[in-house]
Amino acid sequence: MRCSILTAAVWGMVMAASAVAAPRSPQAVTLVLDCSRSMERGLAAADRGPDAVADEELSRFEAARESLFESLDKLAVDGDRRVGLVFFGHRLGWEPEVSEPDLIDNSAYLEQTLGFEVLGTLVPGDDVELVRHLARFEPKDLAKLEPRIKAIKPWGEDPLFLALTRTIDTFERPGQSDDRRIVVLTDGNNFQGELTKSRATKDQVLEALERKQVPVYIIRIGDEKLDRQTESELKQIAKKSGGEYARALTAADLKKQLKTALEPSTAPVEEETHQISTTDDAAKAASTPAKLDAPKFAKLHGTVTMFGRPIRKAKVTLEGADARNRVTTDDEGNFNLGDVPAGTYTLRTEVVVKNITRRGEKRLTIDPATSRSPSVEIELD
Repeated sequence: MRCSILTAAVWGMVMAASAVAAPRSPQAVTLVLDCSRSMERGLAAADRGPDAVADEELSRFEAARESLFESLDKLAVDGDRRVGLVFFGHRLGWEPEVSEPDLIDNSAYLEQTLGFEVLGTLVPGDDVELVRHLARFEPKDLAKLEPRIKAIKPWGEDPLFLALTRTIDTFERPGQSDDRRIVVLTDGNNFQGELTKSRATKDQVLEALERKQVPVYIIRIGDEKLDRQTESELKQIAKKSGGEYARALTAADLKKQLKTALEPSTAPVEEETHQISTTDDAAKAASTPAKLDAPKFAKLHGTVTMFGRPIRKAKVTLEGADARNRVTTDDEGNFNLGDVPAGTYTLRTEVVVKNITRRGEKRLTIDPATSRSPSVEIELD
């Protein structure tokens, strides 16, 4: 009898030890906006707001941009989300309604971003821009993005699948407690012209999803009937990723669907449990919470800016402990440094602008146990 009581006590402690929940990391979401010319088409403004006229019509793009900005505003106020942003079809396109069209650029947008240099190599079918890497998002970040968002217009081609593959690849491999997703606002068209250098297919999107396992929420705007294959591919991408495919026929529909797609996951994440077979082990488990192995390295993301604008080809050097890493910023002023161990570092930047050397410096502490994907912004003097 005494043996039975002891056995029951041991298993009671085993069960108590197995229910330890791991803390969740902040939600990571990248919003993808379709800025192709086909987004010029009309969309009903039903229930847009108290001042909306019943038969008023706005373009798909106007509705999408308005909904995007409102959502970004809410995410910034929350302050506990990591937010990224991607535009496609917004910088370079073909002259409309002309038998022999010339290429035309959205100069208003390029002036905002100091991005005219990209026209040397860009073609409309490859026009995908990572506007913002995933990073903590606050009101000051939205203020920097606002001029860009106001300057975009429905402009070019529809490299939707290319935008998806590139966006998926900005995510790290999934962690146990990740709440991450991609939300796409699009009319559903996927078209890249003959000049395209980086053609993307549905299969390439699915391959990228296999590597990174990011749920994709596709909100298709408008009542246009897509061809059966295109719609089937969009549904397949959403379903296989663990996301959703939704339709928005009015501005009110769009806001509702976007709000739903951005709702944080509330499902609890439990740590792996282990069977305990001895009295001593059970006693230890009852008094000591189970822990996952602490990560050893972090991946540092960052942006170099000057007067609030991104700086390309800036030299970035991370110095500290036994590490010394050096990279160069991309065309959007972003950089990535991988496998950074815990420690205190100095992050130095340098670039020559109009024959003047500009420098910036920041001290930072890297702790992979706290954040495996820290972000930093450096403003040049």
